[in-house]
Amino acid sequence: MTKDTAIQAHHPVSNISFLNSAKDTSIQAHHSLLNISSPNPTNQLVKLDKTLGKGKLPLTKWATNCPEVLKYIDESHRISSYVEVDKADKDLKILGLHYSPIDDCFLYSIKPILNVRYTKRRMLSIAASIFDPIGWLLPVVMKLRIEIQHLWQEGYDWDDIIQEPFRKQLENVFSSLEYLNEIRVPRWSGHTSKDEKMELVGFSDASGDGYAAVIYSRRKIETGCLVRLIAARGRVTPLKTRSSISSKACTIPKLELESVVLLTELFNDVRKNLGTSPVKFTAYTDSEVALCWIRSRKDIENKLVKRRVAAIHKYLSPTDIHHVRSSHNPADCASRGMCPRKFVAHKLWFHGPQFLQGELPRTEVVGSGAETVTHLAEVASEPTPDPDFIQRFSSLPRLINTIARCRRWRSGTSVNSSKVDLKIMLSTYKDTKKTWNEQLNC
Repeated sequence: MTKDTAIQAHHPVSNISFLNSAKDTSIQAHHSLLNISSPNPTNQLVKLDKTLGKGKLPLTKWATNCPEVLKYIDESHRISSYVEVDKADKDLKILGLHYSPIDDCFLYSIKPILNVRYTKRRMLSIAASIFDPIGWLLPVVMKLRIEIQHLWQEGYDWDDIIQEPFRKQLENVFSSLEYLNEIRVPRWSGHTSKDEKMELVGFSDASGDGYAAVIYSRRKIETGCLVRLIAARGRVTPLKTRSSISSKACTIPKLELESVVLLTELFNDVRKNLGTSPVKFTAYTDSEVALCWIRSRKDIENKLVKRRVAAIHKYLSPTDIHHVRSSHNPADCASRGMCPRKFVAHKLWFHGPQFLQGELPRTEVVGSGAETVTHLAEVASEPTPDPDFIQRFSSLPRLINTIARCRRWRSGTSVNSSKVDLKIMLSTYKDTKKTWNEQLNC
Protein backbone atom coordinates (compact mmCIF):
# COMPACT_ATOMS: atom_id res chain seq x y z
CA MET A 1 0.00 0.00 0.00
CA THR A 2 1.61 3.25 -1.16
CA LYS A 3 1.04 6.24 1.05
CA ASP A 4 0.60 9.55 -0.76
CA THR A 5 2.65 12.69 -0.19
CA ALA A 6 1.24 15.90 1.23
CA ILE A 7 2.80 19.12 -0.04
CA GLN A 8 2.01 22.74 0.68
CA ALA A 9 3.07 25.54 -1.62
CA HIS A 10 2.34 29.22 -2.17
CA HIS A 11 2.43 31.44 -5.22
CA PRO A 12 1.89 35.20 -5.16
CA VAL A 13 -0.67 35.54 -7.95
CA SER A 14 -4.30 35.05 -6.99
CA ASN A 15 -7.12 33.55 -9.03
CA ILE A 16 -4.75 31.09 -10.72
CA SER A 17 -5.71 27.42 -10.96
CA PHE A 18 -3.72 24.49 -12.28
CA LEU A 19 -5.10 20.96 -12.62
CA ASN A 20 -3.26 17.80 -13.61
CA SER A 21 -6.15 15.38 -14.09
CA ALA A 22 -3.87 12.45 -14.87
CA LYS A 23 -2.44 12.40 -11.37
CA ASP A 24 -5.41 14.01 -9.60
CA THR A 25 -3.12 16.81 -8.37
CA SER A 26 -4.46 20.33 -8.02
CA ILE A 27 -3.12 23.73 -7.01
CA GLN A 28 -5.26 26.75 -6.19
CA ALA A 29 -4.41 30.36 -5.45
CA HIS A 30 -2.25 31.23 -2.47
CA HIS A 31 -1.72 28.41 0.03
CA SER A 32 -2.47 25.05 -1.55
CA LEU A 33 -2.36 21.44 -0.45
CA LEU A 34 -1.39 18.70 -2.87
CA ASN A 35 -1.81 14.96 -2.37
CA ILE A 36 0.36 12.85 -4.67
CA SER A 37 0.04 9.07 -4.50
CA SER A 38 2.87 8.37 -6.93
CA PRO A 39 5.82 6.35 -5.55
CA ASN A 40 8.16 9.03 -6.98
CA PRO A 41 6.53 12.44 -6.36
CA THR A 42 9.77 14.40 -6.88
CA ASN A 43 9.64 14.21 -10.68
CA GLN A 44 6.07 15.49 -10.73
CA LEU A 45 6.89 18.44 -8.47
CA VAL A 46 9.96 19.43 -10.47
CA LYS A 47 7.88 19.35 -13.65
CA LEU A 48 5.13 21.34 -11.95
CA ASP A 49 7.59 23.95 -10.66
CA LYS A 50 9.16 24.39 -14.10
CA THR A 51 5.76 24.68 -15.78
CA LEU A 52 4.60 27.44 -13.45
CA GLY A 53 8.03 29.08 -13.57
CA LYS A 54 7.71 29.57 -17.33
CA GLY A 55 4.55 31.54 -16.66
CA LYS A 56 6.34 33.68 -14.05
CA LEU A 57 4.45 31.95 -11.24
CA PRO A 58 7.22 30.72 -8.93
CA LEU A 59 6.17 28.48 -6.04
CA THR A 60 7.44 29.38 -2.56
CA LYS A 61 6.81 28.45 1.08
CA TRP A 62 7.23 24.75 0.38
CA ALA A 63 6.45 22.18 3.08
CA THR A 64 5.95 18.42 2.88
CA ASN A 65 5.82 15.23 4.93
CA CYS A 66 8.37 13.63 2.60
CA PRO A 67 12.03 14.46 3.45
CA GLU A 68 13.21 13.29 0.00
CA VAL A 69 11.11 15.94 -1.71
CA LEU A 70 12.32 18.72 0.56
CA LYS A 71 15.94 18.05 -0.42
CA TYR A 72 15.21 19.41 -3.90
CA ILE A 73 13.72 22.65 -2.55
CA ASP A 74 15.99 25.59 -1.83
CA GLU A 75 15.83 26.77 1.78
CA SER A 76 14.84 30.26 0.68
CA HIS A 77 11.73 28.79 -0.94
CA ARG A 78 10.69 26.77 2.10
CA ILE A 79 8.25 28.06 4.64
CA SER A 80 10.07 30.30 7.16
CA SER A 81 9.04 28.38 10.29
CA TYR A 82 9.77 25.05 8.65
CA VAL A 83 13.33 24.85 7.36
CA GLU A 84 14.18 21.42 8.68
CA VAL A 85 11.76 18.56 8.25
CA ASP A 86 13.09 16.59 11.20
CA LYS A 87 11.95 19.10 13.83
CA ALA A 88 9.02 17.42 15.54
CA ASP A 89 7.91 20.54 17.39
CA LYS A 90 7.03 22.38 14.18
CA ASP A 91 3.53 22.45 12.81
CA LEU A 92 2.07 24.41 9.89
CA LYS A 93 -1.18 26.15 9.17
CA ILE A 94 -2.81 24.83 6.01
CA LEU A 95 -6.07 26.40 4.94
CA GLY A 96 -6.80 27.38 8.52
CA LEU A 97 -5.93 23.98 10.01
CA HIS A 98 -2.78 23.03 11.89
CA TYR A 99 -0.76 20.26 10.25
CA SER A 100 2.20 18.28 11.57
CA PRO A 101 4.42 17.00 8.72
CA ILE A 102 6.32 14.67 11.03
CA ASP A 103 3.20 12.81 12.19
CA ASP A 104 1.32 13.50 8.93
CA CYS A 105 -1.80 14.50 10.83
CA PHE A 106 -3.98 17.49 11.57
CA LEU A 107 -4.14 18.94 15.06
CA TYR A 108 -5.69 21.82 16.97
CA SER A 109 -4.18 24.73 18.86
CA ILE A 110 -6.70 26.26 21.26
CA LYS A 111 -5.52 28.83 23.77
CA PRO A 112 -6.66 28.63 27.39
CA ILE A 113 -9.69 30.71 28.24
CA LEU A 114 -9.08 32.71 31.41
CA ASN A 115 -11.08 35.35 33.29
CA VAL A 116 -14.14 34.91 31.14
CA ARG A 117 -17.10 37.22 31.64
CA TYR A 118 -19.95 34.78 31.15
CA THR A 119 -22.37 36.55 28.85
CA LYS A 120 -24.18 35.30 25.78
CA ARG A 121 -22.10 37.56 23.56
CA ARG A 122 -18.84 36.18 24.95
CA MET A 123 -20.03 32.58 24.73
CA LEU A 124 -20.91 32.97 21.06
CA SER A 125 -17.53 34.58 20.40
CA ILE A 126 -15.63 31.67 21.96
CA ALA A 127 -17.76 29.06 20.19
CA ALA A 128 -17.22 30.77 16.82
CA SER A 129 -13.44 30.86 17.39
CA ILE A 130 -13.21 27.06 17.11
CA PHE A 131 -12.47 26.47 13.44
CA ASP A 132 -13.77 23.03 12.52
CA PRO A 133 -14.92 23.07 8.88
CA ILE A 134 -14.91 19.29 8.43
CA GLY A 135 -16.64 18.40 11.69
CA TRP A 136 -13.95 16.41 13.48
CA LEU A 137 -14.82 18.21 16.74
CA LEU A 138 -18.57 18.02 16.16
CA PRO A 139 -19.54 16.54 19.58
CA VAL A 140 -17.85 19.46 21.36
CA VAL A 141 -19.22 22.03 18.93
CA MET A 142 -22.72 20.58 19.35
CA LYS A 143 -22.33 20.79 23.12
CA LEU A 144 -21.57 24.52 22.81
CA ARG A 145 -24.48 25.07 20.42
CA ILE A 146 -26.91 23.28 22.70
CA GLU A 147 -25.82 25.25 25.78
CA ILE A 148 -26.07 28.55 23.88
CA GLN A 149 -29.52 27.58 22.65
CA HIS A 150 -30.55 27.06 26.28
CA LEU A 151 -29.55 30.68 26.94
CA TRP A 152 -31.91 31.81 24.20
CA GLN A 153 -34.69 29.75 25.74
CA GLU A 154 -34.10 31.40 29.12
CA GLY A 155 -34.35 34.87 27.58
CA TYR A 156 -30.81 36.09 28.34
CA ASP A 157 -29.86 39.37 26.69
CA TRP A 158 -26.49 39.78 24.96
CA ASP A 159 -24.64 41.25 27.93
CA ASP A 160 -26.56 39.70 30.83
CA ILE A 161 -24.40 37.77 33.30
CA ILE A 162 -25.26 34.07 33.06
CA GLN A 163 -26.48 32.58 36.33
CA GLU A 164 -26.56 29.04 37.68
CA PRO A 165 -27.06 26.26 36.62
CA PHE A 166 -26.11 27.34 33.07
CA ARG A 167 -22.95 29.07 34.27
CA LYS A 168 -21.55 25.89 35.81
CA GLN A 169 -22.28 23.86 32.68
CA LEU A 170 -20.52 26.43 30.48
CA GLU A 171 -17.55 26.55 32.87
CA ASN A 172 -17.14 22.78 32.57
CA VAL A 173 -17.00 23.06 28.78
CA PHE A 174 -14.80 26.14 28.38
CA SER A 175 -12.34 25.19 31.11
CA SER A 176 -11.56 21.91 29.32
CA LEU A 177 -11.23 23.20 25.75
CA GLU A 178 -7.44 22.85 26.02
CA TYR A 179 -7.87 19.08 25.96
CA LEU A 180 -8.67 19.41 22.24
CA ASN A 181 -4.98 20.15 21.64
CA GLU A 182 -4.29 16.44 22.29
CA ILE A 183 -6.33 15.35 19.28
CA ARG A 184 -4.54 14.06 16.19
CA VAL A 185 -6.48 13.32 12.99
CA PRO A 186 -4.53 11.41 10.28
CA ARG A 187 -4.34 13.30 7.01
CA TRP A 188 -4.25 10.26 4.76
CA SER A 189 -7.56 8.44 4.48
CA GLY A 190 -6.13 5.56 2.46
CA HIS A 191 -7.84 6.82 -0.68
CA THR A 192 -6.12 6.96 -4.07
CA SER A 193 -7.48 8.11 -7.41
CA LYS A 194 -7.69 4.54 -8.74
CA ASP A 195 -8.82 2.86 -5.54
CA GLU A 196 -11.52 0.21 -5.96
CA LYS A 197 -11.38 -1.24 -2.45
CA MET A 198 -12.46 1.83 -0.50
CA GLU A 199 -15.94 2.29 0.90
CA LEU A 200 -17.67 4.89 3.04
CA VAL A 201 -19.71 4.03 6.11
CA GLY A 202 -22.04 6.62 7.64
CA PHE A 203 -23.97 6.87 10.89
CA SER A 204 -26.83 9.16 11.90
CA ASP A 205 -28.59 9.87 15.17
CA ALA A 206 -31.02 12.36 16.71
CA SER A 207 -32.08 13.47 20.16
CA GLY A 208 -34.25 16.19 21.60
CA ASP A 209 -31.23 18.52 21.50
CA GLY A 210 -30.01 17.94 17.96
CA TYR A 211 -29.21 15.52 15.16
CA ALA A 212 -25.91 14.59 13.53
CA ALA A 213 -24.21 12.46 10.89
CA VAL A 214 -20.66 11.16 10.58
CA ILE A 215 -18.81 9.33 7.80
CA TYR A 216 -15.80 7.01 7.96
CA SER A 217 -13.67 5.60 5.16
CA ARG A 218 -13.00 1.89 5.22
CA ARG A 219 -10.31 0.29 3.10
CA LYS A 220 -9.32 -3.35 3.24
CA ILE A 221 -5.62 -3.99 3.71
CA GLU A 222 -3.56 -7.08 4.39
CA THR A 223 -3.84 -6.83 8.18
CA GLY A 224 -7.56 -5.99 8.29
CA CYS A 225 -9.25 -2.68 7.53
CA LEU A 226 -7.95 0.86 7.62
CA VAL A 227 -10.68 3.08 9.13
CA ARG A 228 -10.47 6.87 9.08
CA LEU A 229 -12.78 9.64 10.27
CA ILE A 230 -13.68 11.64 7.16
CA ALA A 231 -16.31 14.26 7.97
CA ALA A 232 -19.26 15.03 10.22
CA ARG A 233 -22.16 17.46 10.27
CA GLY A 234 -24.74 18.37 12.89
CA ARG A 235 -27.70 20.64 13.60
CA VAL A 236 -29.34 21.69 16.84
CA THR A 237 -33.07 21.04 17.09
CA PRO A 238 -34.94 24.30 16.33
CA LEU A 239 -36.76 25.81 19.29
CA LYS A 240 -40.09 25.52 17.50
CA THR A 241 -39.43 21.82 16.93
CA ARG A 242 -38.54 21.38 20.62
CA SER A 243 -41.94 22.74 21.62
CA SER A 244 -43.52 20.44 19.03
CA ILE A 245 -41.75 17.46 20.61
CA SER A 246 -43.21 18.31 24.01
CA SER A 247 -46.66 18.53 22.44
CA LYS A 248 -45.97 15.37 20.38
CA ALA A 249 -46.55 17.24 17.09
CA CYS A 250 -42.99 16.33 16.12
CA THR A 251 -41.46 13.06 17.33
CA ILE A 252 -37.94 11.76 17.81
CA PRO A 253 -38.36 9.27 14.90
CA LYS A 254 -39.01 12.23 12.59
CA LEU A 255 -35.81 13.87 13.83
CA GLU A 256 -34.03 10.55 13.24
CA LEU A 257 -35.30 10.73 9.68
CA GLU A 258 -33.89 14.27 9.42
CA SER A 259 -30.52 12.94 10.54
CA VAL A 260 -30.56 10.34 7.75
CA VAL A 261 -31.29 13.14 5.26
CA LEU A 262 -28.32 15.04 6.69
CA LEU A 263 -26.20 11.91 6.26
CA THR A 264 -27.14 11.52 2.60
CA GLU A 265 -26.30 15.19 1.94
CA LEU A 266 -22.94 14.80 3.65
CA PHE A 267 -22.23 11.63 1.68
CA ASN A 268 -22.98 13.43 -1.57
CA ASP A 269 -20.53 16.22 -0.68
CA VAL A 270 -17.81 13.73 0.32
CA ARG A 271 -18.32 11.73 -2.87
CA LYS A 272 -17.90 14.86 -5.00
CA ASN A 273 -14.61 15.70 -3.27
CA LEU A 274 -13.30 12.17 -3.75
CA GLY A 275 -13.50 12.54 -7.51
CA THR A 276 -14.63 9.90 -9.97
CA SER A 277 -13.26 6.82 -8.21
CA PRO A 278 -15.89 4.16 -7.39
CA VAL A 279 -17.07 4.40 -3.80
CA LYS A 280 -19.49 2.11 -2.00
CA PHE A 281 -21.61 3.67 0.74
CA THR A 282 -23.39 1.99 3.66
CA ALA A 283 -25.52 3.94 6.13
CA TYR A 284 -26.67 3.08 9.64
CA THR A 285 -29.35 4.49 11.92
CA ASP A 286 -30.46 3.38 15.38
CA SER A 287 -34.12 4.23 14.71
CA GLU A 288 -36.21 1.25 13.60
CA VAL A 289 -39.20 3.48 12.83
CA ALA A 290 -37.16 5.74 10.53
CA LEU A 291 -35.69 2.67 8.84
CA CYS A 292 -39.19 1.27 8.20
CA TRP A 293 -40.28 4.57 6.67
CA ILE A 294 -37.27 4.54 4.36
CA ARG A 295 -37.90 0.94 3.27
CA SER A 296 -41.66 1.32 2.95
CA ARG A 297 -43.14 0.24 -0.40
CA LYS A 298 -46.48 1.89 0.31
CA ASP A 299 -47.41 5.53 -0.12
CA ILE A 300 -46.72 7.48 3.09
CA GLU A 301 -49.53 9.82 4.12
CA ASN A 302 -47.48 12.19 6.30
CA LYS A 303 -46.12 14.89 3.98
CA LEU A 304 -43.03 15.66 6.06
CA VAL A 305 -42.03 12.00 6.21
CA LYS A 306 -42.79 11.53 2.51
CA ARG A 307 -40.56 14.45 1.48
CA ARG A 308 -37.69 13.31 3.68
CA VAL A 309 -37.86 9.74 2.39
CA ALA A 310 -37.83 11.04 -1.20
CA ALA A 311 -34.73 13.12 -0.42
CA ILE A 312 -32.98 10.03 0.97
CA HIS A 313 -33.91 7.86 -2.02
CA LYS A 314 -32.42 10.52 -4.32
CA TYR A 315 -28.88 9.52 -3.29
CA LEU A 316 -29.21 6.16 -1.54
CA SER A 317 -30.98 2.89 -2.13
CA PRO A 318 -33.13 1.68 0.80
CA THR A 319 -31.08 -1.53 0.85
CA ASP A 320 -27.95 0.52 1.68
CA ILE A 321 -29.39 1.74 5.00
CA HIS A 322 -29.35 -0.58 8.02
CA HIS A 323 -29.99 -0.61 11.74
CA VAL A 324 -27.31 -0.31 14.42
CA ARG A 325 -27.50 -0.37 18.21
CA SER A 326 -27.20 3.00 19.94
CA SER A 327 -24.16 1.79 21.87
CA HIS A 328 -22.38 1.19 18.53
CA ASN A 329 -23.48 4.46 16.92
CA PRO A 330 -20.71 7.11 16.96
CA ALA A 331 -23.19 9.83 15.93
CA ASP A 332 -24.96 9.39 19.27
CA CYS A 333 -22.43 11.54 21.16
CA ALA A 334 -22.63 14.26 18.50
CA SER A 335 -26.42 14.57 18.67
CA ARG A 336 -26.25 15.14 22.44
CA GLY A 337 -22.93 16.97 22.70
CA MET A 338 -19.91 16.00 24.77
CA CYS A 339 -17.52 17.75 27.14
CA PRO A 340 -13.96 18.10 25.70
CA ARG A 341 -12.46 16.18 28.62
CA LYS A 342 -14.50 13.08 27.79
CA PHE A 343 -14.39 13.61 24.05
CA VAL A 344 -10.61 13.28 23.77
CA ALA A 345 -10.75 9.68 25.05
CA HIS A 346 -13.88 8.72 23.07
CA LYS A 347 -12.54 5.97 20.79
CA LEU A 348 -15.92 5.26 19.22
CA TRP A 349 -15.94 8.70 17.57
CA PHE A 350 -12.39 8.67 16.20
CA HIS A 351 -12.21 5.00 15.14
CA GLY A 352 -15.84 3.99 14.66
CA PRO A 353 -17.44 0.80 16.03
CA GLN A 354 -15.46 -2.41 16.15
CA PHE A 355 -17.48 -4.10 13.40
CA LEU A 356 -15.89 -1.76 10.83
CA GLN A 357 -12.82 -3.99 11.06
CA GLY A 358 -14.73 -6.99 9.74
CA GLU A 359 -17.90 -7.82 7.84
CA LEU A 360 -20.52 -5.09 7.99
CA PRO A 361 -23.82 -6.12 9.62
CA ARG A 362 -26.96 -6.01 7.48
CA THR A 363 -30.58 -5.53 8.43
CA GLU A 364 -33.23 -7.58 6.69
CA VAL A 365 -36.82 -6.33 6.98
CA VAL A 366 -39.52 -8.84 6.12
CA GLY A 367 -42.41 -7.27 4.22
CA SER A 368 -42.84 -3.60 3.49
CA GLY A 369 -41.84 -0.94 5.94
CA ALA A 370 -45.39 0.36 6.27
CA GLU A 371 -46.65 -3.07 7.25
CA THR A 372 -43.86 -3.38 9.82
CA VAL A 373 -44.66 -0.01 11.37
CA THR A 374 -48.35 -0.90 11.55
CA HIS A 375 -47.56 -4.23 13.18
CA LEU A 376 -45.37 -2.57 15.78
CA ALA A 377 -48.09 -0.04 16.56
CA GLU A 378 -50.67 -2.79 17.04
CA VAL A 379 -48.43 -4.78 19.34
CA ALA A 380 -47.57 -1.71 21.38
CA SER A 381 -51.21 -0.78 21.80
CA GLU A 382 -52.23 -4.17 23.18
CA PRO A 383 -52.88 -3.98 26.95
CA THR A 384 -50.07 -5.37 29.05
CA PRO A 385 -49.83 -5.59 32.82
CA ASP A 386 -47.37 -2.71 33.18
CA PRO A 387 -47.32 -1.77 36.90
CA ASP A 388 -46.47 1.89 36.23
CA PHE A 389 -49.33 2.22 33.78
CA ILE A 390 -51.86 0.44 36.03
CA GLN A 391 -51.07 2.64 39.01
CA ARG A 392 -52.20 5.70 37.10
CA PHE A 393 -55.82 4.59 37.55
CA SER A 394 -57.77 4.45 40.81
CA SER A 395 -59.90 1.46 39.79
CA LEU A 396 -60.04 -1.36 37.27
CA PRO A 397 -63.32 -0.14 35.62
CA ARG A 398 -61.72 3.27 35.00
CA LEU A 399 -58.67 1.56 33.42
CA ILE A 400 -60.83 -0.66 31.20
CA ASN A 401 -63.00 2.28 30.15
CA THR A 402 -59.91 4.28 29.11
CA ILE A 403 -58.51 1.40 27.06
CA ALA A 404 -61.90 0.85 25.42
CA ARG A 405 -62.07 4.50 24.37
CA CYS A 406 -58.56 4.27 22.90
CA ARG A 407 -59.58 1.17 20.93
CA ARG A 408 -62.66 2.90 19.54
CA TRP A 409 -60.51 5.88 18.54
CA ARG A 410 -58.04 3.61 16.76
CA SER A 411 -60.82 1.88 14.87
CA GLY A 412 -61.97 5.25 13.51
CA THR A 413 -65.01 5.70 15.74
CA SER A 414 -65.27 9.09 17.42
CA VAL A 415 -65.07 8.68 21.19
CA ASN A 416 -67.06 11.86 21.82
CA SER A 417 -69.79 11.33 19.25
CA SER A 418 -73.31 11.06 20.62
CA LYS A 419 -74.27 8.77 17.74
CA VAL A 420 -71.83 5.99 18.60
CA ASP A 421 -73.43 2.59 18.14
CA LEU A 422 -74.19 1.11 21.56
CA LYS A 423 -73.27 -2.38 20.32
CA ILE A 424 -69.79 -1.17 19.36
CA MET A 425 -69.28 0.42 22.76
CA LEU A 426 -70.42 -2.68 24.64
CA SER A 427 -68.42 -5.02 22.43
CA THR A 428 -65.24 -2.98 22.83
CA TYR A 429 -65.73 -2.70 26.58
CA LYS A 430 -66.35 -6.44 27.03
CA ASP A 431 -63.33 -7.40 24.89
CA THR A 432 -61.08 -5.03 26.80
CA LYS A 433 -62.37 -6.24 30.17
CA LYS A 434 -61.88 -9.87 29.22
CA THR A 435 -58.32 -9.26 27.97
CA TRP A 436 -57.23 -7.35 31.05
CA ASN A 437 -58.79 -9.86 33.42
CA GLU A 438 -56.84 -12.63 31.73
CA GLN A 439 -53.63 -10.59 31.88
CA LEU A 440 -54.04 -9.69 35.55
CA ASN A 441 -54.90 -13.27 36.55
CA CYS A 442 -51.76 -14.70 34.97
